[in-house]
Amino acid sequence: MQTKRCTTCGEEKEISEFIKSKLGKFGVNSMCKSCTKIYFEVNKERFHQNRKEHIEGIPDYHKICYQNNKEARKASSKKWWKNLKNTPELYQQALLKDRNVKLKKKFGITLEEYNQILESQNGVCAICGKEETDTDWRSDKVKQLAVDHNHETGKVRALLCGKCNKAIGLLKDNIQLFQATIDYLNKYKG
Repeated sequence: MQTKRCTTCGEEKEISEFIKSKLGKFGVNSMCKSCTKIYFEVNKERFHQNRKEHIEGIPDYHKICYQNNKEARKASSKKWWKNLKNTPELYQQALLKDRNVKLKKKFGITLEEYNQILESQNGVCAICGKEETDTDWRSDKVKQLAVDHNHETGKVRALLCGKCNKAIGLLKDNIQLFQATIDYLNKYKG
């Protein structure tokens, strides 16, 4: 039977009377279980306060860490995507996963929900009834329809082509501005 002396109470106790620890001698903590319990009860409020401060500080830590390593993270991401292009199947899966994450984060919908809306609109803009024609300047591929949403409530309304989405955005969802625009166009029709 192996024993160890507790660094707090000074008593020689069996190893089973100590909490396991990879860092401690013999694979156990330096304090026995009963001393550890007393130690945590006495310092409970201090531990709780430190944990609260630690949790509150986490977002700031991540922001600072991101800002300090922004260029390295971008380069790493760019390299990862470039390497992934060598395996087309994995690349397509990653694109779909990335699109799903972005849709969830920005609009609160999944890629599956986006596709359901797209299908219900027969793949065309909810306003003009045309397919998207705007192209991505980086890849020259036709963009997907934009998710139109209420900027106050965040509720998704429909999918729009780039032109219709920009028109709504430029008029700031203001119905009076839309009506004034209609009146103006009617006035100068001929």
